[in-house]
Amino acid sequence: RTDRYRAHESSVNQLKEASKTGQVEMLPFYEVQEIFGEKGKVKKVKIFNNKNQDQREFEIDSLVISTGFLTNLGNLSDWGLKIDSSNKILVNSEAGFSTNLAGVFAIGDIAHFPGKVELIITGFGEAATAAYYAYKHIRGNVRGAAWCAGLPR
Repeated sequence: RTDRYRAHESSVNQLKEASKTGQVEMLPFYEVQEIFGEKGKVKKVKIFNNKNQDQREFEIDSLVISTGFLTNLGNLSDWGLKIDSSNKILVNSEAGFSTNLAGVFAIGDIAHFPGKVELIITGFGEAATAAYYAYKHIRGNVRGAAWCAGLPR
């Protein structure tokens, strides 16, 4: 969306070097406009330049989305969720990161529980656990990894 990169300086320098050698193409001011998929898999993305409205499409195998660095509840703050003084949703880590609302789970930067380790990597574990408990909430009791077999492919 901008030409100002907010990553670690060494990562930005690596990206710029890769761009100079043609390994990657940097597209400042472009934003994802539309994602196209088929049978549950992403196939193509359309992007547009927010300065001149130029549009481009790319066939892709995957898409990594960076949603930012600031926690913002937005409309979630109107749902009736229990929120702590640091504006994070209180969850029960022993019940799959469930909130005070039945069937609503929260993970990552937006969630808080006693003993939480604030690292990106812990969010991946939280995601797997919350997915298991959400599936269990919807489908009933399941054991072990068997629940994965019922996920859409």
